[in-house]
Amino acid sequence: MANGLEVSIVVATRNEEAGIASCLQSIFDAEPFATNFEVLVVDGDSTDGTARLVREFAATHPQVRLLKNPHRFAPQGFNTGIRAAEGDWIFILGAHSRYDRSYFRLCLETARRTDAENVGGCIIVAVREEGLQGNLARAVGSSRFGFGASPFRRADTPEGPADTAAFGCFPRRTFEVHGLYDERLVLNQDFELNQRIRRGGGKVWLNPAIRIFYYARQDPRVMVGRSWDTGVWVAYMWTLGSYTASARHAIPAIFAASLLVPGVNMASLAAHQMAALAAATAASIRLRDARLLPILPPLFLANHVAYGVGTLMGLWNVFRGRSPLRRVADIERLPPRATDLPERRRPVPGRLGAAKE
Repeated sequence: MANGLEVSIVVATRNEEAGIASCLQSIFDAEPFATNFEVLVVDGDSTDGTARLVREFAATHPQVRLLKNPHRFAPQGFNTGIRAAEGDWIFILGAHSRYDRSYFRLCLETARRTDAENVGGCIIVAVREEGLQGNLARAVGSSRFGFGASPFRRADTPEGPADTAAFGCFPRRTFEVHGLYDERLVLNQDFELNQRIRRGGGKVWLNPAIRIFYYARQDPRVMVGRSWDTGVWVAYMWTLGSYTASARHAIPAIFAASLLVPGVNMASLAAHQMAALAAATAASIRLRDARLLPILPPLFLANHVAYGVGTLMGLWNVFRGRSPLRRVADIERLPPRATDLPERRRPVPGRLGAAKE
């Protein structure tokens, strides 16, 4: 344990004036989880009042430090915090969320029990404003037919090994052995890291009792735009190697492609909308909002088409040699601390090269 610190909490943020205070307060409202901890807020050059609010919070909470991320993107922010972290356990948090009181305690208990390289929990969709848009965000974010296909978005997922986990708790050794986040990836960098951990023999563990309240995007146009961006970056991520492939990421692209095939497109669309209507009916009943029934099927369609067409466009860019990713890049490893070397097995210091497949 370096400098008596057990836990380092890294919060990457940019223009989160609306939520940064509640995110930080949820850390200090948590059940006891460590004798000593630090909170490293890494701000990506915010243009609103985010940095000011962090400084004001830090004035009464000396555990909080504000760091700068001039690159603005999430992986650079995460890595900045990880490099500065002094704890034996490193949490990676998003500022767009607040964390259940038992979150940190359960993460650490689960990590010690399972010896996993990453432990995470399940996302519960929260909204800042109630009403129709709030219920739309809840429905899309939690439905298996919407964004809820990932196991960490479903509370009924059983505890056990997973392909990815949200907002992870990592023993320091994870970043020493498997490397930091891949800074080439604007999006999907968390999924890639988890696949790299699993490929290297590590274990990613999901415990649904660990809860994160994620404030969903409520504007349907923003949802669809995010689906497009994620789809494009899924295609770029695939170029890093077959270890990043996932069937659920490919399904929207297959569906979007089917809409271009005469004789198949209408059947594909009809099947999609039948499934969408079933999902909309279930969401309307669960949220007790009949207004969702006529809106959700086209919203599901818009998100799936945007994601799928985005993936196809990303693949086209890769084919034309216009991917923004360098094919090979060094992925930095966190160097072992000198005080740890006699007690723990360490890899040879250096950098991890991207796998060539």
